[in-house]
Amino acid sequence: MKKKTYVAKRKVGKTYKYCRINKEGFYLKNKQHYKNMLKPYQDSPTGKAYVGFAKEPLMKNKKGYGYQGVLLQDETRQFVQCAACGEWMKSLQAGHLKKCSGLSPDEYKEKYGLNKTARLSSDELRNNRAELTRNSEALKGGRRSNLKSGAWKEGLRKFHARKEGRESMEYKNSKGTCPEQIKDRLREFIATKGRMPGRGNGGGTIINLLKRRFGTINEGFAYYGLPTRKGSGGLIEYRFPDDCVYFSKAYEPGNYERLFELLKEKCLILNT
Repeated sequence: MKKKTYVAKRKVGKTYKYCRINKEGFYLKNKQHYKNMLKPYQDSPTGKAYVGFAKEPLMKNKKGYGYQGVLLQDETRQFVQCAACGEWMKSLQAGHLKKCSGLSPDEYKEKYGLNKTARLSSDELRNNRAELTRNSEALKGGRRSNLKSGAWKEGLRKFHARKEGRESMEYKNSKGTCPEQIKDRLREFIATKGRMPGRGNGGGTIINLLKRRFGTINEGFAYYGLPTRKGSGGLIEYRFPDDCVYFSKAYEPGNYERLFELLKEKCLILNT
């Protein structure tokens, strides 16, 4: 029996091609379970893209399509977008990547922030292949021995790759710790509380993020155009990017209000 299909547009460069989407696809039929992971995306064949567990805001690829650390799929999860050329296909084969970007699959993953273990194919395609494998093994009377097939070696390889992958943008997106997400947290904290984050005012999580990502808290503040700070003779010294220095006493009346006015005046992070 022939599968039901419908036609959708997909953008390839400045032109459009047509792709046939399987209307009986597993993920299309179960779309209600992942509708919160969809976002409007003009280049998608269906007008929406699946971003998985990546948290907003996402960083756009400076040279290419989509977002850092996200393997973009269309709404039905039957096609993935090549971040190098923008074409939608069921799987990003090594030959295609070499032709359009000159990169190997591993180089492609590194450039666009994907985990080393990421599969460059749609969820629907992987689900269909897994189903075929299960059916084949059932006909043969059970699964093959993991030891004989060498699956334990593959598992060990994936374990080490996942460990290394914690520095990838895909991992940071899933944890809300990519540079744009940290910037968003900083902006919201300062705008809401009217002060810089610290361990004693509810900003401990942000402080830990800055320290893990930049090595020191002040380097993190400087990266986002915020003043660095240090204790000096019972005062806190705030040094802004333009070398303006503000000394603050922790319990001085009006202290936080004056500092907040300076932050709004001198820091672009609060004006973007």
